[in-house]
Amino acid sequence: MTTTPAAHFPFRGVCPSANFFSKTRSKKWIFRSIIGANTYRRAFERGVKVIGATAHYVTEKLDEGPILAQQAIHLTDGLTLSDYKQYGKSIESDTLLQAIKWHIEDKIFIYRNKALVLK
Repeated sequence: MTTTPAAHFPFRGVCPSANFFSKTRSKKWIFRSIIGANTYRRAFERGVKVIGATAHYVTEKLDEGPILAQQAIHLTDGLTLSDYKQYGKSIESDTLLQAIKWHIEDKIFIYRNKALVLK
C-alpha cells in the first residue's frame, strides 16, 4: 500500500462542514437529508435528531476532499433553533481543531482520496 504524506497533498485548506448538510462550500451534512440554504432552521423544523460536522481537505471539486475528522451528537426533543445553532457551531469548532492538529502534527496520509490518520 502506497500512501502520500499530507504534506505532499495539494493542500489548500481544511474545510469545516457543519451539520452534515449542504449549504455552502463549507457546509455539508453526511446524511444529505437537508440540502440548500438555512440548514439549521430546516433541520430544526424537521426535528433532526443527529447533527455533526466534517472537516476535510479542500480540493478543486466541491466537498470532495479527503475527510479528516467527523463528529456527531444526538439532540433531544424540546430544543430551540438557537440550541441547534449553538450545538452545531460547537461541534464544528471541535472537529476543525482536531483536523488542524492532526495536519500540523503530520499524522495524516492520503491513500486513494482517503485520509489515514496515525494516532
